[in-house]
Amino acid sequence: MNGGVWTVFEEMDRLRRDLDRVLGGTRSGRGDLPSFGVAFLPAEAPRAYPLVNIHDDPERYRVDCLAPGLDPDAIEISVTGSQIALSGRKTGLDQIPAERWHRVERATGHFQRTINLPGEIDRDGVAARYRDGILSISVPKAEKSRPKSIPVTVA
Repeated sequence: MNGGVWTVFEEMDRLRRDLDRVLGGTRSGRGDLPSFGVAFLPAEAPRAYPLVNIHDDPERYRVDCLAPGLDPDAIEISVTGSQIALSGRKTGLDQIPAERWHRVERATGHFQRTINLPGEIDRDGVAARYRDGILSISVPKAEKSRPKSIPVTVA
């Protein structure tokens, strides 16, 4: 509680932390989703960063990462098997002394996130582009992961 004043958001956040502690930190119970907390109050719990959208077509996967304010030179991307690992550092708060901040909702610091793709990839063809705060990663599928058309013969 904040100075003896009760707020519903603080109570909801406390309840979320208690549930995470009892359930071992996972909220979904599914192995394919990341295990991270989602806070009701800004900057109260770790979040997966950057947030991603993943889609595919017959030739490739596309991973679009929401990463505003990042220096593209500070982003590291590596590929292993069917995983893409993103890491880097988001800066911005270090120019202003801490005692002058009134509210901080935009996180800074080191980040690392691993994204599992559903099939094997051709790591030599991976390309990344950063524009307007979106990091787009094009990931070609390995030949054996691409759909193959099988002709039907009449006997």
